[in-house]
Amino acid sequence: MAEENVLFEASEWNYKAEGNYHIVVANASGKVLRLRKLMPNPSKNVPESSENEIKQGLAFIEFVVQPLLRDSGLCLMPLLVKLSEKFITNVMKKIEKFRPEHRRSRGLDTKKCGVLMQDYCFLTRNKIWNDLKWLGASLSLDTVAVEIKLKKGFRPAQNLHIKGSNSCENICHFCRTQLYRVAVEKRFGNYAPK
Repeated sequence: MAEENVLFEASEWNYKAEGNYHIVVANASGKVLRLRKLMPNPSKNVPESSENEIKQGLAFIEFVVQPLLRDSGLCLMPLLVKLSEKFITNVMKKIEKFRPEHRRSRGLDTKKCGVLMQDYCFLTRNKIWNDLKWLGASLSLDTVAVEIKLKKGFRPAQNLHIKGSNSCENICHFCRTQLYRVAVEKRFGNYAPK
């Protein structure tokens, strides 16, 4: 898992998309940068915990996802990058007008890092041919990109405990997140990766 201090120019990055926890910006060289948004509860905006979360996510890709895809070349390893507060602030100013109105209440956390990765949304025919020729894929059709959001359904180590619980060995990370949502947001999803 690589970690780099990278100097970027905010003017090179454009708004791409966002969800509840991240904003994604893209540049012209085919890279995307995933940046963490501020948490609704200010006490949860702890730089070290966010960086550890990112490192855990990258370890999941490196040790679980990549071995499953083996030699396909379909999963390049993202890079953890340290970003300056000035860069993040300037990106935020640049993209603000492109963000959906209902998402604008939460800005970017300026004291954290980001994840730099290849942008697979738009692939040229040359890129498809060079990367996927071993599949024998037909190049006569347009490219369609699909985002697969893997859920971490691992059970934690037995020595971990949830506050107010004797043991959480039978509760996966995803289900613990659902329990948190019920307690805080008063909603519960129907999906569990068991």
